[in-house]
Amino acid sequence: MLVLDELHTYYGRVHALKGISLKVDEGEIVALIGPNGAGKTTTIKTILGLCRVERGDVIFKQMSIRNLPPERIVRFGIAYVPEGRRIFPLLTVTENLEVGGYSCNEKSTIMKKKIGEIFELFPQLASRGNQLGGFLSGGEQQMLAIGRALMASPQILLLDEPSLGLA
Repeated sequence: MLVLDELHTYYGRVHALKGISLKVDEGEIVALIGPNGAGKTTTIKTILGLCRVERGDVIFKQMSIRNLPPERIVRFGIAYVPEGRRIFPLLTVTENLEVGGYSCNEKSTIMKKKIGEIFELFPQLASRGNQLGGFLSGGEQQMLAIGRALMASPQILLLDEPSLGLA
């Protein structure tokens, strides 16, 4: 489903990724483990098109997505939960979810259905739909960040240092 083939990425003159190769099959869970500065976040950002590939390739479902714009990569089926949750604190829970489903028509029944599915997955969020994201607990914010990514109906979900303490 996802192949990284001899990936090289730079930050200016700094050679951040040096020939990373990885294969992820459908239904597989893969974890990148390493110390700070090892390139875990850079690998994710490179897959997402947020960092430029200088050499190598990113292949998703047998198609190169190397250096495509991030919004196209999301539409192909790859979603991202950034480190530190990064929800929108001044938007409500429902509005945060709507941002994640931006490719749907906001008034559509599809959008409402997706939000309903997220509330089923995370019932604690359902009762907080009109609450500002900034007033949620850390665990609730993590649920919201994951729910927001799931709104895009991804085939692959990339989580950057997720908290495992979902309440």
